[in-house]
Amino acid sequence: MSECGRGRVITASSFIMLGLYAFTGTAFSPLMPALMSDFGITSSRAGLISVMQNTGGLILAVPAIFFADRFRKGWLLWWAGGLMAAGTLGMGALGFNGFPFFLAIAFIFGMGSRLVDSISAAYLADTYPERTAVWVARSHVAYGSIALLTPWIVLCISRLGLSWQWNFLLAGIVALAVLAAHRWALTGTKARADSASDGFSPRDVLSVMRRPTVLVAAALIFFQAISFTGYTMWGPTYLQLERLVDQGLAGMSITLFFIGNIVGKLMLQYFARRFSSRTMLTASPLVMGLAIALGVLLGSPIAFVLLSAAAGLAMAMNIPFSIESATRGRPDKSGAISSFLFIMAFLGSSAGGWLTGVVADCAGYSAALLAVSAGACLLALVSALLVREPRPRS
Repeated sequence: MSECGRGRVITASSFIMLGLYAFTGTAFSPLMPALMSDFGITSSRAGLISVMQNTGGLILAVPAIFFADRFRKGWLLWWAGGLMAAGTLGMGALGFNGFPFFLAIAFIFGMGSRLVDSISAAYLADTYPERTAVWVARSHVAYGSIALLTPWIVLCISRLGLSWQWNFLLAGIVALAVLAAHRWALTGTKARADSASDGFSPRDVLSVMRRPTVLVAAALIFFQAISFTGYTMWGPTYLQLERLVDQGLAGMSITLFFIGNIVGKLMLQYFARRFSSRTMLTASPLVMGLAIALGVLLGSPIAFVLLSAAAGLAMAMNIPFSIESATRGRPDKSGAISSFLFIMAFLGSSAGGWLTGVVADCAGYSAALLAVSAGACLLALVSALLVREPRPRS
């Protein structure tokens, strides 16, 4: 096969690896009641699964700021996929050994999956420099498409009479096949995305992290990640345990959420042409917060499920516009800025599942989701007060 063809195989494998990351990460939501029952744990302890995944991701994300550009990205993506596959297979084959052991394996999965997320974007940017936004958007759509199908895949596996472990085992087997194709495609490939170059120095990274626009964007992404994880992790559990609906209807909330999220990403170009970053960063968390609050306060599982689509659409806007706001005027430091912002997303994701679980243990799942809603509305207020638009040129 030609080098161009092998490059397409690597691109396709990066998309599939992102899809497997989406499946495994999203499967925790509909599987949470089964995990809590099998391990005999409370909601707050179950929230530690998210903490361990994101802690694993964070441990590799910090050095990735410096080493991602110093090694061939195609090979980095392969090694990251290997870590993710090991974690996925481990949760399926060895997770029954106890909750602490399961958390350790989730940590390994988090290391690999988060690195797949960041390195795949860098690989696409280097491979398609003139159409980076298009290809990165396609990778996000691939992620979201698998995520919205995940509850139904989990339901099908459950109705076949298979245990929750099979969700991870099957995903791990697919990951191994993809890694084999990826490894074959890397042989003899000398694409630009596989080239090595100098990275930023620590002084460069620290200087961009101290910029006010970057700090504001980092805060927005941190609290948005808390809201995202709190809602997607505990929304289906709220429906199953408080509203007493079956797993199929509860899973529909995640499906509609990611449908809305995909539609939002596809509409980003439309909104970017018509509204400022400040307007979008204010409206996005506000609409999300109101959608979550209405879903809970109306007391109807159907309303909650339908409003999940609005929450997903609104949430799709936050990160792209935050990155735009932070990198404006400093495109030469976009890599360091983006890495720092994604680290803040890791931290927020780590805290979100656990904090929401703690509130659920103390006051119930309705109160926990209303707390997520209040946090999103507060985020809208912060955006309105702190985000600044660029001054027009004279």
